[in-house]
Amino acid sequence: MRYFLVAGEASGDLHAGELISALRKLDPEAEFAFMGGEAMAKAAGTSPILHYKKIAYMGFGPVIRNYRSIRHAAREIQRAMLRFAPDRVIAIDSSGFNLRYILSFAYKALPEAKRFYYIAPKVWAWKTDRVKLLRKYCHEVLSILPFEEAFFLNHNIPCTYVGNPTVEELAPYCSTDGHIGSNNQHQLPISEKRPLIALLPGSRKQEIRRNLKLMTEVAASFTDYHFVIAAAPGIEDSFYTPYLTDHVSIVRNSTYALLATSKAALVTSGTATLETALIGTPQVVIYRINGQRILNYLFDKLIKVPYISLVNLIAGREVVTELLAADATVQRIRKELTKILQPAHAEEIRKGYEQVRVTLGKKNAAMGAAQRIYYY
Repeated sequence: MRYFLVAGEASGDLHAGELISALRKLDPEAEFAFMGGEAMAKAAGTSPILHYKKIAYMGFGPVIRNYRSIRHAAREIQRAMLRFAPDRVIAIDSSGFNLRYILSFAYKALPEAKRFYYIAPKVWAWKTDRVKLLRKYCHEVLSILPFEEAFFLNHNIPCTYVGNPTVEELAPYCSTDGHIGSNNQHQLPISEKRPLIALLPGSRKQEIRRNLKLMTEVAASFTDYHFVIAAAPGIEDSFYTPYLTDHVSIVRNSTYALLATSKAALVTSGTATLETALIGTPQVVIYRINGQRILNYLFDKLIKVPYISLVNLIAGREVVTELLAADATVQRIRKELTKILQPAHAEEIRKGYEQVRVTLGKKNAAMGAAQRIYYY
């Protein structure tokens, strides 16, 4: 069969690369065309039609400023799709681009092709109007979050939970109990005798600035510990320099090892909260942004779910404390960090983490998705 895949960012490229490898095992004669990056190119054995960096703009302002180039890229991908005439069209994450330009186009121009969404838009949290688009354009949604399956099925959208790829990625680190030295095989490139606390302030400069400033201010009150920043890919070391002190340092390409040897973590909401939970490190979830009090109001009025961290969403209850917008203050973070450093409270958090692991299961997400796509 002929498979056309579209991933619009680095994480999507990684997951799509694994999906291509799984499809090859099921379909040795498979042919692939795609927009993506290096992971997809390696798995497919061919270059992308367009690299995902051509459309990888985040935030309202950057998207508006680059709208013409994004639209030009979309048209190039649409023309390639027509030339390739795929049997299967697979959108991976990047909901704005994929819903507007890929699945809607395939629905009209390639009615015989089966259309799938792998790593679906978070319509259960916001932009619920996209539910109608998914129902119209997708033959099936392939979910990596277990609670999504019931949500989409309740909205008459065929959906299968295929597993979560993060579970497999973190398997070598998931035996840790979160205490320093418990995973000696995961050595960090730092020499420090004090217990470690991990800082994961996000992946974009704007969110890093706001969250890391708070985190390092909190660090000043915990001189018996050494705080370590997990540097984000694509963010230069010099960007972090103003935040470094004698008890705050930085590591790169060692996030999982850092979490596996840390007593606790301060984590900006996102996939990092799930990674921290699977590794077993007690955490406080922080998300600071401008207009804090207004944002608190918007969280209450617009967000359709009771939590923002994947940990709490998957567990269906508050396993870790979330400090959002106006609630993310030095005083509150200091108080919550002190709490999770206590053995009894840390153990309660780990019990919640175990519930998350059980709920996620041990399915191979890429193979699960490949089977649904191939045998549809």
